Amino acid sequence: LPGQEIGIDSIFYDEIKEVRHPIYAGQLFWANAHYIHKSVLDVSIKSPSQQIRDERLLQALGLIDIVAHLQTSNLNTERL
Repeated sequence: LPGQEIGIDSIFYDEIKEVRHPIYAGQLFWANAHYIHKSVLDVSIKSPSQQIRDERLLQALGLIDIVAHLQTSNLNTERL
């Protein structure tokens, strides 16, 4: 999903002037960075039920690029 537009972000200057710009998967804004423990990204150490819970939680938080990473990693792990 890198490069795919996933939404629009707004920045307000002096609480009056709004500047809107697209947000892309993998793009980092320091002001709204989310840090995720590396164990969340490692599908090889999870039960299937934990994998589903993590994906649903991350989806609800709007972290669709991480959900895509987990799903892709899970497919690659299943093929081994």
